[in-house]
Amino acid sequence: MPSDTLKFNNSTRPQGMKREDWNSAKGEVIEASKVANARFMAVLIHHRIAAGKKDKLFNWQLNKLLDEFHDNYLTWTHDGVGIVFLDRVGQGAEYNLTKEMFAPDPASSRHSYPRIVGYAATCNGASHIASAAEIVLGSFGYCVNQRGTST
Repeated sequence: MPSDTLKFNNSTRPQGMKREDWNSAKGEVIEASKVANARFMAVLIHHRIAAGKKDKLFNWQLNKLLDEFHDNYLTWTHDGVGIVFLDRVGQGAEYNLTKEMFAPDPASSRHSYPRIVGYAATCNGASHIASAAEIVLGSFGYCVNQRGTST
């Protein structure tokens, strides 16, 4: 159905769809991402390190990804420009974040990224690329968090 969303979590699987078909569809999205030469970047942090730092964790991870995307991917790898999409952060905070990232206050610790030409917030069903990113990120998280367990 057009209202169905394709996400990583099995809880979003449409009613009546077989789990094997659901997993196959997600595998096709990952394969299409590879064919399109999409790149994936993530920040890993051990749960024990993150514990008690939830208030600072999001900004730290976001700044690290922006640094890597701008300095290492756009500048050194491709000498190009890019766009950053944020998923929902909660209570509309993603909109303030995108404004801050695009025009950082000189008094803030946030860097300026001249090769990043735009920032946007996304949501369920807003774009195929957001769905693909959610599936790739969810798959990566599953692999990291399920280390040593059988499926």
